[in-house]
Amino acid sequence: MRLRGPVLVFLADALVLPVGLMTVVLLSRLWGPADYGLYGLVVSITLWLEWLVVALFGGVGLQMMARDPEAEDVANFLLQSNLAVGIGAGVLLAVAAPLLAAEPLRSLLWLAAPMLPLAGAGQALRSRLIVLEKFAVRAGGVALKMLLRALGTLGVVYWDGGVFAAVAMFPIAGLLEVVFYRFWVHTRWWGGRGDVRLPRGPAAAYLVYLGAQRLAERLDLLLLRAFGFPMAEVGMYAAAQNVALPSSLVGNSFASTVQARVHKAANREAALRAAWRALAVGMSTLPGPLVAFFLADPLVALAYGPRFSGTAVLVAPLLLAGTLQATSTLANASLQGMGYVRWTSALGVAQVIVTAVAMLVVIPRAGAVGAAWTWCASTGLAAAAGAWLLWRAKYTEGV
Repeated sequence: MRLRGPVLVFLADALVLPVGLMTVVLLSRLWGPADYGLYGLVVSITLWLEWLVVALFGGVGLQMMARDPEAEDVANFLLQSNLAVGIGAGVLLAVAAPLLAAEPLRSLLWLAAPMLPLAGAGQALRSRLIVLEKFAVRAGGVALKMLLRALGTLGVVYWDGGVFAAVAMFPIAGLLEVVFYRFWVHTRWWGGRGDVRLPRGPAAAYLVYLGAQRLAERLDLLLLRAFGFPMAEVGMYAAAQNVALPSSLVGNSFASTVQARVHKAANREAALRAAWRALAVGMSTLPGPLVAFFLADPLVALAYGPRFSGTAVLVAPLLLAGTLQATSTLANASLQGMGYVRWTSALGVAQVIVTAVAMLVVIPRAGAVGAAWTWCASTGLAAAAGAWLLWRAKYTEGV
């Protein structure tokens, strides 16, 4: 079947739903909102940096490999470049942690820093597997990482390991994922790069877009803490974000595959047809937030217990935001596949500016609820802008 490989990748990524929700539920009951809020802050900061690492060579690297999937020099160059950027980001986080946070957040950021070079290497190897159409291996590696991260976290927390032990599972799981991929892809850690060079313009544009997009996704949680809201309220917001994962998962899972297929389309009409189908996939999770408007209270009470009662009011807007963000992500992946990297960079910068200004105004007055609805409005505007740019792409050459 034509979609067998991409669907297999999606199903592997979809493990984040049962595995992630199980982890969230059990951690929330073992820790309570305050400790879970601390854990959520560490994860938000390190995941944003991880996305910056993979963004620099992510989209343009996938296009470079898609032109010649068997080119070993390109694969070697991208793996080594991703690893170098990841090491630099890890060192930067370790040096900046004392300036950004007090204990225990500072030590937790140090502990999480090794996941950044591992994330860079993992991204390069996953992209290589996609262009070689080894979808089963790519799916298996992602599933292995998720299961190890979740089961290891729950294990160490159950045995009184606390937040520190839980954070340590992130680099451990990332290391095992990279080791797994190395059995199937023998890309070289050094040498063998030939005279491959990265196009500077597109690489910078991809970094701007994904860096801005991921920063916009983390602003709500970070600003809640920056404005002095209690760690317990931050924990409830982080728990609601995890419940909202099903909506955004669709966009993140299919983005690389959509970008590669649009890029390899025979002509512009075929590329646009693939892009509009991707938008329909992004909107496919719309029933989730509609149901959440009516069932959020009993679902949150069943999953988290009475200590997380404040989470219920946040679930519906964050689920709807996830659906709109998935649609925006797939629209931008399609645009990038057709060569419109500057368009998507401008859209990403505009989204983070609008989101930041709105949240700076709303959060001090409306707290977590205001942050959730502000993020929902921001993603709605981004999805509409992405769809409009796709319509414009029918008449404009890629830039």
